[in-house]
Amino acid sequence: MKNLKITYCDPLSLMLCSLYRDGGEIRVASCKFEGGKCKGPSDAKAHMRHNDISPYRRAVASKKNKHIDPSRSKYNFSILGLSYEQCAAKYDDRIAYLDSHGNTNKRKDRVTMQIIEIPVPADLPREQYRPWFIRVFELLRDKYGEENTIDMAVHYDEEHEYRDPETKEKHWSRVHGHHMIIPAVDGKLNGKSISLRKNMKALNREVEQMTQAEFGCAFMTGKKTKSIKTVEELKQESEYAELFYQLEQQKKELDDFNDKLRSQQVALEKKFEDIRAREEQAARLQEQAA
Repeated sequence: MKNLKITYCDPLSLMLCSLYRDGGEIRVASCKFEGGKCKGPSDAKAHMRHNDISPYRRAVASKKNKHIDPSRSKYNFSILGLSYEQCAAKYDDRIAYLDSHGNTNKRKDRVTMQIIEIPVPADLPREQYRPWFIRVFELLRDKYGEENTIDMAVHYDEEHEYRDPETKEKHWSRVHGHHMIIPAVDGKLNGKSISLRKNMKALNREVEQMTQAEFGCAFMTGKKTKSIKTVEELKQESEYAELFYQLEQQKKELDDFNDKLRSQQVALEKKFEDIRAREEQAARLQEQAA
């Protein structure tokens, strides 16, 4: 890919899963828009700081996100290699340009940046992660405009094992990227247009087609589970499921321990009865001998 500065990373055996809410259904492994709307510069830059790949900022972010492992932050990379400061300046310049060139959306609650979270396909070979993220970046850059594209940060340091609340089975999450864009359409901020359901589904189809054509695997799994819950609620349910599973395991261990104690008690009582019977027999023999 021309004119792109790549910060190299050696991929680890890490995976990160992303959920995309689609009209009451949760699609596994697709572009996630939920939670990515940034209203104003403070919100946008807070997300930039959190997603920044520098070890220092990842260490700070790990204090609020227990799934971030700072020892693995060195494997993160960004497509354009921009620092937080460079991303923030790029954002400020673009918003200032739009506001001075015909943008009529001046509401206080306007969406000034959209973050799209994108996980790697489940069947993608590890050595193809970086080329795949580069192609996804190119696709989104061409779709939303280079002038509106900030950067994409790819995180390898958030892989973690989690428990499915329904099946109670354990899974590994997947490596994912955060693509940051200014939601401008025809020179005007229009966050709703970017996040319309049909437009989100269209983006998923485009990534799916590219992935199948160029990498020979599927991006979207096709699996759906009915839900009206947010991703944060699902994460919380997963944590509750893990806690419940651990408590059940501890209860089982206690039950097994109690069973062993009862067995030992029965054995000791039998030995006590045997000893008492022998003592009584010895006493009778002594009486007869006297």
